Amino acid sequence: MKKLFRTALAATIALTLVACHDSDKKDPDPVPEVIVPTTLDITGQAVIGKLAGALVEVFNVDDLTTPIGTAAQTDANGDYAVTITDDEGNPIVGAYVVHVSADEDSTMVCSAITCGDVVRGELIPAADLTGLVLSTFTYSDGTGTIEADVNALTTMATDAILSAAEANENIDLSVVSQDGVASLQLSASQVVGSLLGLELAETNIFDVNIVDASVSADVPADDAITATLTLINASFSGLDSDAVAGRTNPSYANRSAMAGLGSVMAQYFTTFKAVVGILVATDAEVSNVSTEQLAVITSTQSQISQLVSDLSTLIGNDTGTPPVVVEVETEVDLEEIIEIIGEIETGTGGTTP
Repeated sequence: MKKLFRTALAATIALTLVACHDSDKKDPDPVPEVIVPTTLDITGQAVIGKLAGALVEVFNVDDLTTPIGTAAQTDANGDYAVTITDDEGNPIVGAYVVHVSADEDSTMVCSAITCGDVVRGELIPAADLTGLVLSTFTYSDGTGTIEADVNALTTMATDAILSAAEANENIDLSVVSQDGVASLQLSASQVVGSLLGLELAETNIFDVNIVDASVSADVPADDAITATLTLINASFSGLDSDAVAGRTNPSYANRSAMAGLGSVMAQYFTTFKAVVGILVATDAEVSNVSTEQLAVITSTQSQISQLVSDLSTLIGNDTGTPPVVVEVETEVDLEEIIEIIGEIETGTGGTTP
């Protein structure tokens, strides 16, 4: 019995000594948490004709004055890649606007039959592109990649979305969901289509593969909507600055600023956005559109209609198969556009934001 007691006592003493020894040890320093930054890669192509050497910037949709991420420049094919980083490792989610701005390093392929003194397939110099800014409206779902092409039509649709948000306090682009963005894109596509005389109820302009139309074989021959939108986009490079309404009118306030193709396109985009803002207002009236604004819209529309027809004929001669295109109206019916906007807002003729 004594032997058993001594054995138990020895074991107890041993355990006590071990406990005392362990209590003298310091707790190990906590391992610092390693934060892995998250990134968002945005890629795409800027094309009316391929726009090379242009500045690419990304903006949060609620701050269009402060670019985020790494600025980039389009390459010879108009392709770009921009990266946004969150150093705290948070998912990068939300709506963004991409701007592609022509500068002194930029050139653009002429994709119309002629672009001033430049013929189709040749390069329009930087001096003629001053003032040109293209844009697109896109959304990140947190997966880390976005493909966002930029062209004349995405610019118009982006301007339509921004105008609608400015006119409607119920549209908060800073918290819009992915489904909300898709809905806005569809609605904006309808507005752009209505101003161009096209029915785009089922078409999201942001998803259409619009190519450089300077190569006839690249223009789709059997997809009427894609071909038509591609030729409309290309026609912007062929706008005749001297034929744009107001340019030959001495009373036009911005006449001196409309010297080059880039300025002519910029003037049209600015006017388009202003007109959409007027038409989406709750008290929309055609009479609220100024004579100068209406002149810019209608004269440009007339040019686009003719340029699309001419390009279609030329491509048919080149390839032996003219692309199937939808007829583009020569005139703009603003009353019809107000009606279409009303149908979109009520959900009877489109998708509600």
